[in-house]
Amino acid sequence: MQFIPDYSDERVKDYCVYCKALLAGQELSKEHVPSKVFLVKPYPENLFVVWICRDCNNSFSSDEEYTAAILGVMMSGSPDP
Repeated sequence: MQFIPDYSDERVKDYCVYCKALLAGQELSKEHVPSKVFLVKPYPENLFVVWICRDCNNSFSSDEEYTAAILGVMMSGSPDP
């Protein structure tokens, strides 16, 4: 997979995009934009990623899955599987 270079502003590049904590000295994690939960395989070759702290990435995973499930129900037009 080819990642798009990070062209974010230098003023915010060293901070977590969610909690704004300084990333230096923390365990880092890649956040895909958009999240992989909203995409179907095969994923795009040039999926954009940003670095965030691992705590934020772990805490938002269940929210992303829940949101994807709600969107799936809305798009299908029925809550029946």
